[in-house]
Amino acid sequence: MKLRTGLPIVWVMSLSGLWAQSSGTGTTAVSKSTSSAAQSAGLTITGVVKLDDASPLPGSAGIQLICGSSQRTVAHTNVMDDFGFQWTGDTTTGRTGIISGSGFLRGSNSDAGSVSRGTGQINGESCEIRAELGGYRSSSVSLNSLTLFDGLDIGVIWLHQIALPNTGNTVSASSLSAPKGAKKDFEKARQLANAHEMPEAEKCLERAVEAYPVYAEAWLSLGRTEYEMRDTDKARYSLRKALDLDPKIAETWRILGYMAADERQWDDAARYLDRAERLDPANSALAWFYSAVAYYELRRFEQAERSIRMELKLDPHIQYPRSEYLLGLILIERNDVAGATEALRNYLSAHPDPRDRDSARSLLGQFQTYAAK
Repeated sequence: MKLRTGLPIVWVMSLSGLWAQSSGTGTTAVSKSTSSAAQSAGLTITGVVKLDDASPLPGSAGIQLICGSSQRTVAHTNVMDDFGFQWTGDTTTGRTGIISGSGFLRGSNSDAGSVSRGTGQINGESCEIRAELGGYRSSSVSLNSLTLFDGLDIGVIWLHQIALPNTGNTVSASSLSAPKGAKKDFEKARQLANAHEMPEAEKCLERAVEAYPVYAEAWLSLGRTEYEMRDTDKARYSLRKALDLDPKIAETWRILGYMAADERQWDDAARYLDRAERLDPANSALAWFYSAVAYYELRRFEQAERSIRMELKLDPHIQYPRSEYLLGLILIERNDVAGATEALRNYLSAHPDPRDRDSARSLLGQFQTYAAK
């Protein structure tokens, strides 16, 4: 039996180090009664932010609402690392406002534009929610189909720490020859980045590479910082400078791979991440995960399976629970019904994402029906 899921893979990386999900199959309208209630009372959206290594958040994360090119902070996490805000609608004007549910919001009750109720769109543009914390990459939750969630709890927004450039197994030879002033600026930038003071870290790194233009790790750190600050062009320039100076630092290839995935450039994403994995195969489960996504999108399912199984090997505690779901989709394409069934069961028995749960159950039901015949 050859089954095709017809399901687009999610988890497209968004720029400046943020995870995202694909928009996929379009929007799903909420029921008439739900939409009517939302119009009169507003949508109270809640969730929680967690680090994928299970450690506590190092500080309060900002919660951002992104609609097309518009982006603003609507809340911050509280001491329990959760958040809430109200997305209100006016039935007569069709305007919407954002009201904080956590007490940390700046500028609450301000107008956010014309909302298309039930579809998570403002002024016809799709909206999503991300977390922001310096030095971390965030998953993204689309508001296009609010009925996919349990009530209006969007679940977990995951943060993944971007590795500091001189961590791991490789230290560039250029670092050993860097002059004292450049090294001082480099170390100061590390401290500022750890304190989530990215603009100041950027200035220190710019001074470091100006003083010592062949400082590969400083160029990498500068590119990573610019990536965090969502300056794509500058980040790409800095990272390519780092590659030219020392192509053996795996983290440079990883970030370029994530940036390619942001832009759905799957060939480049697969190529960059493959280089990173060859240089440092055991240091980043997340790189293997996105490698699997890239190969899946390229319909190179053998390589996709290899990557996702390596991710699962490096992530025994399943900090990325959607890995089992992705494995199930890959095995469907490889006509391995038994393996896909096992992967989907594992996924559903753990903590399935509300966005995938119904699809996974439907696929599993199809397999069970087929097996019973």
